[in-house]
Amino acid sequence: MALLQSSSVNARRGSIQDLIDSCYYKAIPEIARCPVSLVFRLRGLRMLLDAGVPSGEITFTEIQPYLEQVLYDHPNELDLVHEYDATPVLDFVINELYETNFGRCYLATKTLLDIYPQEAPAALLATYSDKAYNDYGAHYHVMKLFGWLKYAPAYDLLIENLHNREPQFQKSRAACAIALGELRDSRAIPEIKICLNTPIWDLKYACLLALDRFGDSSGREICTSDRDWLIRAKATSN
Repeated sequence: MALLQSSSVNARRGSIQDLIDSCYYKAIPEIARCPVSLVFRLRGLRMLLDAGVPSGEITFTEIQPYLEQVLYDHPNELDLVHEYDATPVLDFVINELYETNFGRCYLATKTLLDIYPQEAPAALLATYSDKAYNDYGAHYHVMKLFGWLKYAPAYDLLIENLHNREPQFQKSRAACAIALGELRDSRAIPEIKICLNTPIWDLKYACLLALDRFGDSSGREICTSDRDWLIRAKATSN
């Protein structure tokens, strides 16, 4: 449990795997707050849910808030393990989004939201055009930031990437759904509903979260008979 807050990203990832292997369900809140890629956290929570719900050791309702916390993936909901000695310049923070250590990416994301909310959108568009469009890690963070920043001009870019079927950008699709929910542009509703046909469970779940933001319940109705028990549980939850 302590190693979930290690300065080593490999130690944090390894700790999550050990907690999964030992079915240590009490660790779920801490796994949700661990600053590694949400891929590792989602995988961990899904494996624990698939093991613990059928056995009766945990329920979906108990774990639902932590699962949705991970899918939203806001840096304020993470226990960050890095910090800056002084306020960094904007270019430095943007470059930190390309770190393979997501702990640094999340610190950069928080800094952009807290320190550079006015300057960040233009800088994010520039870095997307430069290289983030082809870097799956930075791509994810840029998409999510457009939502947190409520940057309406990014709408078309978010729609385009919501439907991006390139394998390395799959986690960005869920980020786009979440971001579109933050923008609250109702044109996105039918685009988001298209993605409910996906076999990718986290994208489908993110789409339901986004539709909830719009107050649209039609997605839940579609998913009440989904093949995935977890999506069915979300569709029928409060």
